[in-house]
Amino acid sequence: MKAVIELNLTLQISRRLGAVTLLASGLVHLKEYFDGYAELPVIGLLFLLNFLGAVVLAVVLLLPTERILHRYGTILVTLSAIAGIGMSLMSLVMLAIAERQPVFGFMEPGFHPGMILLARITEVLTVVLLGAFLITLLVRHRRRINGRGTHVETA
Repeated sequence: MKAVIELNLTLQISRRLGAVTLLASGLVHLKEYFDGYAELPVIGLLFLLNFLGAVVLAVVLLLPTERILHRYGTILVTLSAIAGIGMSLMSLVMLAIAERQPVFGFMEPGFHPGMILLARITEVLTVVLLGAFLITLLVRHRRRINGRGTHVETA
């Protein structure tokens, strides 16, 4: 029983903190958007879309989505965690590339090193936390299949 409680606690903490770090990453992109990136045709739009995507995914991860949508909620939460990881990884990769060569005609000049560091930290934390959430979800699912666990809601 203690293992089930620990799994549920890990699910709750990693999911909620992952949503918060994802939202923080989106807010970094929004700040940069308003601090000049809006003037860049493609890059500005991508920064704005990053913020909007982060908000939508974070809301799904923060709300008790499974209680609202039942079985479909579990699927939506899982897909949102995967999307959050993908979005964070893509942001990290694109930043690394833009620091070395132009992307859509833009090369990161490094004018805001603090914001770049904050973006990297929030994106890495998002990958780690939502990754931990998905791994814990998989462990719980396998325990259920093997008959060693009882049903516990993730929301």
